[in-house]
Amino acid sequence: MVHLRRLLSYLRPYSRRVALAVLLSFLVAALTSLSLSALIPILDTLFEEGGLEALQSAVSEYVSVLSPGLAAAIVDGFLESRMSALVSMIALVFLMTVLKGILRFLNQYLVGTVALAGARDLQNELFGSLLRQPVLFFEREGVGDVASRFTADGDSVVRALKTFTGTVFREPLQFFFLLALALWISPILTLAALVIFPVVGVLIRKAGKVAKRNAKQVLGHRSSLLSILQETFFGIRVVQSYGSEERAAARFREENHRLFDRGRRLVRVEALTSPAMEILVVLGVGSALLLGGAMAIRGELSPSRLVTLYIAVGALYEPVRKLASAIPRIQGGMAGAHRIFAYLDREPEVRDAPDAIALPAFEREVEFRGVRVRYGEREEALAGIDLVIPANSFVSLVGPSGSGKSTLAGLLPRFFDPDEGVVSLDGRDLRTATLASLRGQIALVPQEVILMNESIRANVAFARPDASEEDVCEAARLAHVMEFAERLPEGLDTVVGERGSALSGGQRQRIAIARALLSKPRLLILDEATSSVDDESARLIGEALFETREGRTTIAITHRLDALKHSDLVVLLMAGRVVAVGQHADLLADNATYRDHLRAASGQESAS
Repeated sequence: MVHLRRLLSYLRPYSRRVALAVLLSFLVAALTSLSLSALIPILDTLFEEGGLEALQSAVSEYVSVLSPGLAAAIVDGFLESRMSALVSMIALVFLMTVLKGILRFLNQYLVGTVALAGARDLQNELFGSLLRQPVLFFEREGVGDVASRFTADGDSVVRALKTFTGTVFREPLQFFFLLALALWISPILTLAALVIFPVVGVLIRKAGKVAKRNAKQVLGHRSSLLSILQETFFGIRVVQSYGSEERAAARFREENHRLFDRGRRLVRVEALTSPAMEILVVLGVGSALLLGGAMAIRGELSPSRLVTLYIAVGALYEPVRKLASAIPRIQGGMAGAHRIFAYLDREPEVRDAPDAIALPAFEREVEFRGVRVRYGEREEALAGIDLVIPANSFVSLVGPSGSGKSTLAGLLPRFFDPDEGVVSLDGRDLRTATLASLRGQIALVPQEVILMNESIRANVAFARPDASEEDVCEAARLAHVMEFAERLPEGLDTVVGERGSALSGGQRQRIAIARALLSKPRLLILDEATSSVDDESARLIGEALFETREGRTTIAITHRLDALKHSDLVVLLMAGRVVAVGQHADLLADNATYRDHLRAASGQESAS
């Protein structure tokens, strides 16, 4: 119930529409009962002696309260003979049915739009919350699992909201109006038909519990299946190059079968509910009909009332059946809401401190003091780093794979915080500054470049949407983007495709570098940023970075000798520790560990 109340709170901004939908449901239920009650005078007019006179008398009695003249006009104009009365009553039922259809349409339209609006607001809030989560959150959870909160879970929430604001509001009203009609006709027969209702309640409760359990497991398997799809299709080159199609297919089939197995159990619950309800309906209506038939034979109940009661009691079970079938949908939505709220309630591990202040422009130095970082139960990624990087310098981080280079660089924009120690800019602990003021001074070019499915111009301007055309072109020129963009038919307006698929790896990296340069950061982080470009382009980009580095500190994770030779400082990391710091020439001459590393990374000839 907690999750249901919380989910329904997203409908609060649309309370007027919900109230209107409830009013429409009320009118639909009332018209249903009225049109059904019209069967009594229709049947009496057709088959009962004095039926027409009774109808004329009833109309005169009730309508004359409003207007005696109107009552006389109705009787004389529409109820003059049995045939005219029959036509008039059928026409009235038809008009009520048309009106009921219009009201039902309006009701369902309102219900559907309100449910979609509530789900939209929930997903907007979820997306905003996820954007505040640290990078490690997405690495732990997996993109597929996160995406499933917006697809499978989101769809189940929409269905639950539509069911709740529609079926759960509408059908009880329908039930009580039909119950009132049935009680008006014969309280004894109605109660006889309702004896079976406790069994119906037990059935609904049991079905709801089973449906909720299986719905939660179905959503979990859908999430896993989405993760497999993303991993396989994003890595399709690797899958095909190693001939692993069958292994990938087997993995998919295995998880898909688990989804099928759980889905089948959920379908079984839904499939059993309807026939079980139908059997119970027959028992209840049958007992009422048997008793009512005996009363009709004894003359205690007119045939018209018996027939109307039979239809009303039968219709009485329809709202119950719809409510019973709605339970699995609502429980499925609650399972989806539970998974969504679990993310919404997760406090970001990296966030602004209550007393955080805006960070002034970086001017003097970056300092790592006693910094330690651990990833879960694994050994330390950084083990006691002490390092000072002067402002406006070009610093290269080198070291074997897994030595902690990317972890060290990731501390600066606070993708995560150190487990021990302090990272500071100009002596100010980064944890005391607002994230916006910190990241506003930093630009990152990752090794794996991610581009939006937009134009080259839009991707370059991503960091500064308000940048002038001149600034965009200048950044593109410095990063040597113009070299290939000018050869394209649409130039900078060329759409790069999903994740930049229309471009080569080197072209994507040049766009990422241009994007970083356009933001004019105080601190630029290059994580193997030229690893996918050719040597000549890497040399030209490196020269451009050196030429434009005034007022900017650059930290580059690289093994390119031209970058090492131009660096003001080279930092060698091994096993999460700084083992050497200095200029390339000095380290090459005096540090055997540095020389060995370069030989291993670049070969003897390149190192010498």
